[in-house]
Amino acid sequence: MFTSKIAVTAKALNIEITSVTGNPEEAAGRIRSLNPSAVLIDLNSKKINPIALIHVLKSDPAAVCFPIIGFLSHVDIDTRAAAVKAGCDQVLPRSVFVQQLPEILSAI
Repeated sequence: MFTSKIAVTAKALNIEITSVTGNPEEAAGRIRSLNPSAVLIDLNSKKINPIALIHVLKSDPAAVCFPIIGFLSHVDIDTRAAAVKAGCDQVLPRSVFVQQLPEILSAI
């Protein structure tokens, strides 16, 4: 559901987005090859291990130059704390993320 919201908003703003899945090392390699302006991560995703991915990206000097913005369920305080500890630059509840999505995408 959120992937489609991101895609629709990005298309309206003429911003290219790419979805990446896989184990953290594979996903980080793909992200590095894309050289993105930012990385948006669903911190509640079951398709990837988001916290491990953040660790991999933040430990790579070539990847620390782009911000990582995570979004999650507002009641998931443990995942929020883990994401911040891993180095996620910004963590937002899903409702705030969706509400601010045009501004977030326009700023990156």
